[in-house]
Amino acid sequence: MQIRIHTHDRSLASNLLGKSEICAGDVIDVGQGVLLTYNGTYARKALDFPEVIMLSVSIPAATAARILANWLWEKLRGRSITQIEIDRTTVEFNEGEIKRVIQEKIRGSR
Repeated sequence: MQIRIHTHDRSLASNLLGKSEICAGDVIDVGQGVLLTYNGTYARKALDFPEVIMLSVSIPAATAARILANWLWEKLRGRSITQIEIDRTTVEFNEGEIKRVIQEKIRGSR
């Protein structure tokens, strides 16, 4: 599963990974076997365009979808997020929608 987070918050990627020095390929264990791999940040030079943080997710079971959704919500709420895409689906930025889409994507890939 691919997640793209559009944000004006320049420190968000470091915050998600929990360290100040990050590079593509860094992996975070979110819990219960859910692994996020940081694939880099696409930064646009134009004024007022958000950065796009790109992540890959490995989820071993459908029950772990809740773990990922809760983790994402806790990390992103209150931040300057303009858009979230989960496997090319634009998701409304609220906890319930993030959970619903992650669960649908997991069911659809099995």
